[in-house]
Amino acid sequence: MAKASQTPVMRQYLTAKQAHPDALLLFRMGDFYELFFEDAVVAARALDLTLTARNKGAEDEIPMAGVPHHAASGYVQRLLEQGFKVAICEQMADPSKVKGIVPREVVRVVSPGIAYDDAGIEARQNHYLCAVEQAGTFGIAALDLTTGELRACEAPDAAAAVAELVRLDPREVLVGPGAVAIATGLEEARARAVVRSLADVLETADADAALDAQLGAGEARASSPSAVARRAAGRCVAMARASEAGRPLPVSRLAFYELGDTLILDEATQGHLELVRAVDGTERGSLLAQIDVTRTSPGARLLRRRLLAPLTGVAEIRRRHRSEEHTSELQSLTN
Repeated sequence: MAKASQTPVMRQYLTAKQAHPDALLLFRMGDFYELFFEDAVVAARALDLTLTARNKGAEDEIPMAGVPHHAASGYVQRLLEQGFKVAICEQMADPSKVKGIVPREVVRVVSPGIAYDDAGIEARQNHYLCAVEQAGTFGIAALDLTTGELRACEAPDAAAAVAELVRLDPREVLVGPGAVAIATGLEEARARAVVRSLADVLETADADAALDAQLGAGEARASSPSAVARRAAGRCVAMARASEAGRPLPVSRLAFYELGDTLILDEATQGHLELVRAVDGTERGSLLAQIDVTRTSPGARLLRRRLLAPLTGVAEIRRRHRSEEHTSELQSLTN
């Protein structure tokens, strides 16, 4: 390994890997993305790839596995579905026009909560990356980069926080220090989300700065009265900005909501009522499948959210009913 790591290409690889130790590094070499060392062993097992070796038979033999670059989307999606984080290291110049080693950089880092491309998106459901922070109460934020939606709330205790996360049904949850009860609760609830417990503390001032950089000066405090909810939202935005490697995020506002405005339905209640999934875990046969006649993906997402979060205020329920009646009248006039 020592000799191999001294070659220019392997030094380049090791530098990129050192910057992203928690991700499987797909390292572009010509027509393939290659993985080395333990990444190769893990990816070969996860993707059913042939595990080969660089310097095969030599003392410094390095495990190696690769996937064709033109088919990378399917392989990356399979890794995300298994809960892995993936870093994409690209060639930054045409090899035929470069003398010496080809420059390479990590251009994207994707995880289950951040879709790689359209192949990983279910258009009729939100694709949430969530974060949880604790400061007495619990702050919860949900970011959907496919729609630009950023929402946050404050939960009074761990049970309420877990129930809200189960309702949101995120692909990934970032759990800040001190909120370990959330990770345990999600595991017991058999949530499909990948849960990542983080060691670094995100201060409120840093979270507000991250949000203001994305939304505009002063927008963090103006959007949310809850500091712990802003910390969770800042965590989501910070991860998304780091993952997207300088690409502008399609997020322009933070929507704060109160848990008391809707009925909290825990995982057991949702399961017994078969609101969005039947007993076998599929959507077919659920209440949602029976009533969903929406024509657009945004409409389908809205129906799903409303089904899982029934209103508790009579005035707001009546307002929504009047809105639906008005919409029906307009449709009848236009038909």
